[in-house]
Amino acid sequence: MSRARACAAIAALLLGTAHRVPAQSVTAWRDSTLALTARYSALRDSIGRADSTLAEAGRRGDLAMASTLPQRQFAARLLEDFAELRQRRFGEALPDDRGFRISVRTFESRSVFERFDGRDRNPGKVQLTGLSGSGRDVERYERVDRVYSILVQAYTEMMFESLPVTLRKWLEFRPPLEMEETNRRYVAMYSVATGVGRAERGCIDSHIADCAYVLRLRESTDSAPGGTYPPFVRADLLLFALDRGGDSAWIRFRNAGDVLPIEALAAASRLEPDSLILAWRRDILGLRPTEGVLDGRGLLLALGWGALFLAGALGVSKWV
Repeated sequence: MSRARACAAIAALLLGTAHRVPAQSVTAWRDSTLALTARYSALRDSIGRADSTLAEAGRRGDLAMASTLPQRQFAARLLEDFAELRQRRFGEALPDDRGFRISVRTFESRSVFERFDGRDRNPGKVQLTGLSGSGRDVERYERVDRVYSILVQAYTEMMFESLPVTLRKWLEFRPPLEMEETNRRYVAMYSVATGVGRAERGCIDSHIADCAYVLRLRESTDSAPGGTYPPFVRADLLLFALDRGGDSAWIRFRNAGDVLPIEALAAASRLEPDSLILAWRRDILGLRPTEGVLDGRGLLLALGWGALFLAGALGVSKWV
């Protein structure tokens, strides 16, 4: 068909249907475009949420891991790493007697162009359950390379919330178990070693009363003792006590009831309160470098966590 004939056919078609297809106004066109965009977004989200292909990837004691097919081997490795950390820090304790379930919808890191148009690569799902999984239920959305950290964060948050009120108030935040241990302890050591308050310096000099005060375990008899250590340091003391206490240490800590934190820590570690404080002090100060200066990474970590705690204290942020 020649170009002239094609144009004539199109013109005839338009003229013949003009009375049946009124032109859209700008407002109607905009509304229809928005509706189409909303339907597309809903469809994309429903595809990303699909979990009909979930199947068990592994089992370890009372823990089970399930995932979609692309994450199957990855999920099995996650289960081993998570079970090892849980056994060391919490033993056989669960955040709820009915069990728990942590679901993470996953996606791979996206290219610049995919970020621009909002597409996710290889959406999937990883689900960790304990016992029946009918107790606590948490759902997150994260990159595949962040799933382990999310599982640890969510589980630690649930365990933190299962503590008596007195112990939660003393800790303030959940222990940051998702951090690599060397980095976590380095930040705690830096906070202790650089404290400038009178009681903080007294703790460095082995004054047990000052150590107890800066850890918020006892009141000070000094009229101007200065400040106390941040929550990060108290979390380090708790983890030290759990390591010393071995099996069931977390259960003893949690089941101590509504007692003073120092009594619960002593129960967890199976050490006398003063012995625990002095042992922790020796251990944390033993991490100080013997020569040279602190590197930039340690300083940035300390500053970052300090900013987080300050934001939490101001009610602007929450450690989740």
